[in-house]
Amino acid sequence: MTLELFIASLALLISVMQLWKTYFYKSKPFFTIGTLTEQIYPIKSASEEWYVCSFHMPISISNHGAQLLIIEKLRLKLVYQDIRLPS
Repeated sequence: MTLELFIASLALLISVMQLWKTYFYKSKPFFTIGTLTEQIYPIKSASEEWYVCSFHMPISISNHGAQLLIIEKLRLKLVYQDIRLPS
């Protein structure tokens, strides 16, 4: 009788743990960020010349939890420390 009770209790404990991990576990975002690359494209017209700067950075977001994860905003901030702007 005690062996059956032990096995049943162990099965119940494992079931509760699996239910927690698959349904109730809090969402945990995991970010993977690749290398930032920059390209500058020269644009020429008949009398003017200017440049267009393009940035590319791969971002991967995954959820290690079981609950829904919604990312509403993602901000990328670029800082140029070596550029002096006129006052």
